Amino acid sequence: MAIDPLKVTQNIRESYVRYLTSTFRLRDANLRKLFLQEVEKFWFTNGPILEATPPFTKGCYLKDLINEGVLLDKVFDLTYPNYIYEEGQKKQKNSLFTLRNSPLYLHQEKALRKILEGRNVAIASGTSSGKTECFLIPIYNHLLREYEAGELTPGVRALLLYPMNALANDQLRRLRDIATVMEEKSPDVHITFGRYVGDTPETKKEGEGQFRFRNPGLEPVRSELLSREEMRENPPHILITNYAMLEYLLLRPKDSSFFDGEYATHWKFLVLDEAHVYSGASGIEMAMLIRRLKDRVCKNMEGDLQCIATSATLVKEEEDFNKVVEFATKLFGERFEFDSQNPQRQDVIKGERIKIQIEEAGFDCPMQLYPELDTIIRQRTEDSTIEQCYQVCKEYGVPENILNESKEQCNGDNKRFLYRVFSKDKKIIKLKGILEEESKNFEDCVKILLEKDTPSDEERKYAISLVNIAVWSRPDAESLPLLPARYHLFVRAPEGIFVSFYPEPKILLERREVTDEGYPVFELASCRRCGQEYLVGNVKDDKLKHSFTEVDTSRKNRFFLLLREDIQLKEDEDQEVAVPEEIAEKGKTWKLCIKCGAIWDDSPICACSHQDNTIRTLIEINPKDSMLNTCCLCGLRSINIVREFIFQKDAPAAVLVTALYQNLEKESVKEKKILTFSDSRQDAAFFAPYLEFTYKRILFRRLIVEALSNNSSLHDYRLGSLCEDALKLGDEKSVFNSGMDRKEKKKEIWKWILQDFCGVWDKRNSLEGVGLLSFIPVFPIDWKPVKELQESPWNLSEDESKGIYQTLLNTLRFNMAITFPDDGPAPVDEFFAPRNREYKFRGERSDIKNSIFSFIPVAGKLNTRLEYLKKLYKQITGNENEDNESRILLGKIWNDISDNWIGKGIYQFSNSIQGVLYQLDYKYWKVIQENSSTPWFLCDRCGTIVPTSVKGVCPTFNCNGTLVVINDIRRKEVTNNHYRYLYSNLSPINMTAQEHTAQLTTDYASNVQQNFIKGDINVLSCSTTFELGVNLGELEAIFMRNVPPEPANYIQRAGRAGRRLSSVGFILTFAQLRSHDLTYFKEPEKMVEGRIKPPAVEICNEKIISRHLHSIVLANFFRQFPDYFGTVESFFRLDGSLESYSGTEKLKEYINARPESISKSLERVIPYDMRGFFNIENFGWIDNLVGNNGALTIADEKIRDEYTQLKGFYDFKEEEWKNTTDQQKRNRLNGDMDWANRRIKTIKSKQLIDFLASHTVIPKYGFPVDVVELEILSHIPASKEIQLERDLRMAISEFAPGSQVVANGYIWESAGLRMVKNRTWPINWYAVCPQCNRFYIYKGTIDDAPPLISCEIHGNISRQNVHKFITPIFGFVTSKNYEPQKPGESRPKREFTTRPYFFDYKGPEEKEFSISKFTIKCKYSSDGELAVVCKGKKGIGFWICFTCGAAFSERQREKHKTPFGIDCSSALRGPLHLGHTFKTDVISISFKEPKIDINNKDYNSFYLSLLYAILEGISYALGIKRQDIDGCLYPSEEGIMLVLFDNVPGGAGHVKRLMSDENLNDVLRSSLACLKNCTCGLETSCDGCLRNYQNQFCHEQLQRGIILEFLKSNLEGEV
Repeated sequence: MAIDPLKVTQNIRESYVRYLTSTFRLRDANLRKLFLQEVEKFWFTNGPILEATPPFTKGCYLKDLINEGVLLDKVFDLTYPNYIYEEGQKKQKNSLFTLRNSPLYLHQEKALRKILEGRNVAIASGTSSGKTECFLIPIYNHLLREYEAGELTPGVRALLLYPMNALANDQLRRLRDIATVMEEKSPDVHITFGRYVGDTPETKKEGEGQFRFRNPGLEPVRSELLSREEMRENPPHILITNYAMLEYLLLRPKDSSFFDGEYATHWKFLVLDEAHVYSGASGIEMAMLIRRLKDRVCKNMEGDLQCIATSATLVKEEEDFNKVVEFATKLFGERFEFDSQNPQRQDVIKGERIKIQIEEAGFDCPMQLYPELDTIIRQRTEDSTIEQCYQVCKEYGVPENILNESKEQCNGDNKRFLYRVFSKDKKIIKLKGILEEESKNFEDCVKILLEKDTPSDEERKYAISLVNIAVWSRPDAESLPLLPARYHLFVRAPEGIFVSFYPEPKILLERREVTDEGYPVFELASCRRCGQEYLVGNVKDDKLKHSFTEVDTSRKNRFFLLLREDIQLKEDEDQEVAVPEEIAEKGKTWKLCIKCGAIWDDSPICACSHQDNTIRTLIEINPKDSMLNTCCLCGLRSINIVREFIFQKDAPAAVLVTALYQNLEKESVKEKKILTFSDSRQDAAFFAPYLEFTYKRILFRRLIVEALSNNSSLHDYRLGSLCEDALKLGDEKSVFNSGMDRKEKKKEIWKWILQDFCGVWDKRNSLEGVGLLSFIPVFPIDWKPVKELQESPWNLSEDESKGIYQTLLNTLRFNMAITFPDDGPAPVDEFFAPRNREYKFRGERSDIKNSIFSFIPVAGKLNTRLEYLKKLYKQITGNENEDNESRILLGKIWNDISDNWIGKGIYQFSNSIQGVLYQLDYKYWKVIQENSSTPWFLCDRCGTIVPTSVKGVCPTFNCNGTLVVINDIRRKEVTNNHYRYLYSNLSPINMTAQEHTAQLTTDYASNVQQNFIKGDINVLSCSTTFELGVNLGELEAIFMRNVPPEPANYIQRAGRAGRRLSSVGFILTFAQLRSHDLTYFKEPEKMVEGRIKPPAVEICNEKIISRHLHSIVLANFFRQFPDYFGTVESFFRLDGSLESYSGTEKLKEYINARPESISKSLERVIPYDMRGFFNIENFGWIDNLVGNNGALTIADEKIRDEYTQLKGFYDFKEEEWKNTTDQQKRNRLNGDMDWANRRIKTIKSKQLIDFLASHTVIPKYGFPVDVVELEILSHIPASKEIQLERDLRMAISEFAPGSQVVANGYIWESAGLRMVKNRTWPINWYAVCPQCNRFYIYKGTIDDAPPLISCEIHGNISRQNVHKFITPIFGFVTSKNYEPQKPGESRPKREFTTRPYFFDYKGPEEKEFSISKFTIKCKYSSDGELAVVCKGKKGIGFWICFTCGAAFSERQREKHKTPFGIDCSSALRGPLHLGHTFKTDVISISFKEPKIDINNKDYNSFYLSLLYAILEGISYALGIKRQDIDGCLYPSEEGIMLVLFDNVPGGAGHVKRLMSDENLNDVLRSSLACLKNCTCGLETSCDGCLRNYQNQFCHEQLQRGIILEFLKSNLEGEV
């Protein structure tokens, strides 16, 4: 079934709104009503937008080029069909077949002519535009010419270079199809090809085995070389690889036959696919790699190698062609040109689209035709024939001549038939014209198409069918459909709930400081259980102001409970037992003026003319951490129980994916597939397990509801029966993991039943919380409640008395004081965290330490049971209970239960310490559903739903609401609950989600990809790994968890959908709370079809160049001494079993002889203006490689030190083993020794190239520069499939001791810094002037005293502002004793942040610009120096052991253990900060005119706001990822400078682009647009304009309004 965009959009919006309103409830009925009204009308969705790309302009036929003599005759043989049978159907597979009878696209013709003339070209055309044919045909033509001349010897002619294996695999399939045709039509021509990547087998036998395993039923073609062995012996004519493997090929001596010797003299073509990705640092890496390749194969002679770059998103506008020329010239080191007046010198080729002509239409049929045809083509039956379509078209007036002509020309293909028919349809041609220039909202398309202002729903459905038919119809399998179309829907995040109380309550969903009338606005939070309202924010200038930070970051809010007359704060003794940690305390009582926002705790300071009714009382609640985990009204303690209307970004994303997944109407679960994109690895890594967990919870609750409904006629239906029935349903629906046996499945079902039974985690959203079921106790036979309940003053009926027992027992059930089934989970199972312990109860005396509740609270205290009885007493008598009556009754009930319920609902046991204890016996509880004869009840305050009401008293602790019958009006509120809807309506099908990021090893990531293609994985959560043109099979839906950085990224990601389907792709994008996302949410067409900015590259980064220099040297060395190549052991000779002369020493000896081959290669490869830096002529680079602090020397010492530590660990454990006879201890020690042995073997057998790359000796191609690793010391299998590496700038916070990282479905925690024997970390003293924030840095040691540091402007800096930081250059490490956990619902906290500081730049280039009224002075330097510092949790630093590397974010009072789990007696040193200094491209900006005149109070605020506005503008205007640039302020003699810099050590050329009038102008105007588009208060800012995670330190100082006015007034009001 094709996606119905309107239905899906409506379902997604309804689901999203239901989720928002269900998750956030307000206790105040009026505020709740206003909130629901505001949500219903708020603009949360934008779309669906219909995008269609017009077909490309046609050129000449391939045969024409052959007739002209441009191509050989034999090239036409390549276009023969290659038919195979798949699933019983005959299918044509040769992608060149379309060129046999169809014309080339014009851009293909131009590219072919250019390449055949020998010119370098850059091809920029959209997906499915035939870019591959542009270079394949010239390559084959060249090889065929060699064959005819008798010169077709082994050896590479063409290198096809891809950024990832998946793209290489796609190309391989094309070449196999061509080879099949050639071997049939030209068997004497033997053009070979081979794919050399990480998983290419070593031997011919292994290669054939792998081929047959991956391609069952197929035989390999003779032309394909399947193994490394074959390719080395006879290098293929066409070599396919990726850039990382090319690095290995250039290094590996075994592979020298590709580049050296008799077979290496024929290199002709270098093809670089997806060339747009090589911008900035990645571009420098690729440019250096290409120069090294050219050095090997043609001595870097310009023109010897013909270079071809292709990309769907390289450029869009002709005015940018010269930028592409500049980019390609620098990237390849070859000449590219573009002269608009000279076609012979135009090396940039762009796909040209056909202009739609409406007069081409041949007929105009009624709209009713389309749904009828749509139904026929979607049936997938034999009846869906051409004849059937013919007759329907004829009935609706399609001319018979068109039908007959189309039928004759379609060769029996129904898609081709409809393509030919509807290519003359007036409405489809009109729709193409509508979409020719830009994508449009689907509603607007329908209005224009039908020329109606208000089309009917039926007409909208007709239009959907029209699009479906146009997408389904195509001339052949390889060509574009009649209308290549996709739908796009954008959904935005909520900003919060904001309330203005004066003059009347008003709810806002966008952040405002004041209303339109000027009255203050406050941010609301509420308790997830009782709905109690809190105001959140900070007191600033005696006013309560709401603050705002990015979602998922630590919000520095204060919480103020909004006190009303009917509220009395009480504490629940039960909660002290359930969650014994002290997590919040009551603070001061405040008064708030709702008219002006003034707040005071003593005497009024309000200056406005307020009345008594404008004053509110607040009680401040002080949480232990930034999150409020207890509600001071209802007493519940739970994670984030009181929260703002700002959701963790994973939760709404999961809601959207679940809704989209359920709307994919497929015959098989394997066909339901969604590819999700995140810009952050950690976001992608966490989202996969989070989505799977939350979906599984909904799914199992759905099964429970269905099982209960199937047995609704049973009067006595208990938990055990429910478990069996749900298990049976689960098997029927195939929801269990296939590796689980029945026992494991049953345990899984029990977990979810018990979770609901006890209301763990989310009682409000549980099955019971939403009113779909309830649990009631089975009363003992012949038992009666205590008589006092039916006597004065209680006077209750017997049913009401039983209701009292039920309510009291529920309080124990909700606190998990229950027995657990023998075949279920244990109470301590991590599944129930944080309440994963065994709870008990007894009559009196609670015991927090041992998790024992007291049925009756101690004197002077309350618990839920006593508090309920007191409310009931007041309801019955009208009097306040002085505690005595209720406490006496509670005691009577306890005596009755402990005497008469034992073995009949209460389980009794005892131990010698705590005495007699009790638990509720789960076997004596029934499961019930509401029925029409016995309606249930809803609390009008807190929303609790219960099956029984006694005098209308709510059972929720401290809730004074009334239980009211759920009548028809209230039922709407109940049934609109998001979770109730899902539990009742979700299609019970499985969903498997998996991460795919650069954190996974290559082989494992490849397996994950294949499992997704096969349908074994339904949702693939990736970072940017699948952004490029990877063929993922039949993929219909894409979900983007954030708006991508650039339209180019969006186009690439969206392009994964609908590529091989005959239906329309659907792209759903979630706009998060940040400037970039919200800007594009409002104008999504700019993202869908926005301007593509060409990539840029500057080859100036000495760190990147240095690593390539090392590769050149090592490649020469390995060719001379091949025995040193291979594994870590073969080079470093760790255990001395081989020749003891290590590779490092041998290399040093070799290069000290100054080989001429190295010298000449370096002269050819290293850019001319960098040769002096490396002192190439005098071999001045040697120390950087093998000197005392050389990269290889340090790597050598690191690996030896780790090896020595492991050997020492093994010897230590072996000695322990010898000294004990305790078998249990020996078994544990055996495990430790086995682990060490396996770790040693892993280290020694690691591939040398991988080791050198991960230790920054040679290029890594993940494109960071200073790479460090978080080494995982773990035994679990998941640890073997990950590789956690980060650039050092990020690692000092992300891998800091105590920080947690999600990868491959687990949380990994850093435990310290990696040590290297006889080496230590660089140490620096630093200070930041507290007055001007100028940064100063001095070299230090671990023992020296702090230096006296003086600010040039403000004098001496006090000692308390002088700190020491160390640079963890050897990386980080986990603890061997750490047991990684599954993430669950809460992602690891980001405890640590870094802040950049600028302190110097050398030889800056100066320019002055005049833009409107601005005069701006810019200074650019490629040699700027910066530092990043991580100060630890709350800025208190880290305590680090300089002996073992163990490190802690808090001071340790006891002895610590090493990361290997051994006791260490060395003292910890601290507090120390972590830091890193680096050089990069820097530009300083000073505004000379107009003069900035602001008072001291707003000085910092103004400049910080201006800085972050300009950074946002750079990102938007120049197409640079926001995380790739940053900035800071720097005071100088000229005043405050804005310092902007590339976030890549060494620089990537990003900020250099501001040294141009055009770019600087664009940046300023984009900054202004960003500020104008935001809706937050002018006197503040939000993540929609200036705030982000990294600038948390100054959030309160950032003000949108002052910069909006500054830019607006000086840019002459233009945008």
